[in-house]
Amino acid sequence: MPQLGTEGSVFLVFEKAMARDAGKYTLVAANEEGEARSTAPVVVNQPPNFPVPLEPVSGVEGLPAQLQCQVTGVPTPTITWLKDDKPLPSSLHPTSLPDGTQSLVLDKLTPQDAGVYSCNASNPHGTASTDTAISVSNVSVQEGKPFRLETTVAGNPRPQPSWFLDDQPVHPSRNIIQAFNDNKVSLEVLNSNPQHAGGYECRLVSPEGDASTRCRVTVLPLMPPEFIQALADMEEFFN
Repeated sequence: MPQLGTEGSVFLVFEKAMARDAGKYTLVAANEEGEARSTAPVVVNQPPNFPVPLEPVSGVEGLPAQLQCQVTGVPTPTITWLKDDKPLPSSLHPTSLPDGTQSLVLDKLTPQDAGVYSCNASNPHGTASTDTAISVSNVSVQEGKPFRLETTVAGNPRPQPSWFLDDQPVHPSRNIIQAFNDNKVSLEVLNSNPQHAGGYECRLVSPEGDASTRCRVTVLPLMPPEFIQALADMEEFFN
């Protein structure tokens, strides 16, 4: 409530200012002769905070990946990104939106991109940070050999899994076995060939939402034997 002071002064006291108290306040003084108004803004400074932190990312070599979080704070915090406690490579360019959303996009993952990423925020009233890991998946198999992809899932109601290879549906066959037992979803190729190489994705769909995980498979082709270097003429060594 407003408080009256001496000599016509009026006070509005906030015992403990909160973020919701920020805004424009107007004092109205009125009597039978009219009224007067005085308006002033109130800014509530806040230290940085991450209401939406970074989440772990399991990516596939050669495919894009994105890290995203949201920061709050008044005044607007200064943002810095680190990878394994070091500045980001110059090839990476984080973005920031007016609502505080911070994003880092990696166009084509490589094994070197794996590591711990952190988003750090600071302003005159404090600092905050959020960090997570990017893992880069890759499976190598010799042509003609089997390979198996397996993941653990959860959800209620029970989600429906689907498999994709380079964004194309993978259908069960005598050579490709798909299974969903207990909480394990798997795909097994019994006899691999180069057509089985690429980026695999397992998608889960339920009325409560969707989820996906990815992995890249490399099939090493069979090669006939060949000589990298021909036998040398050894006669000169005996003359």
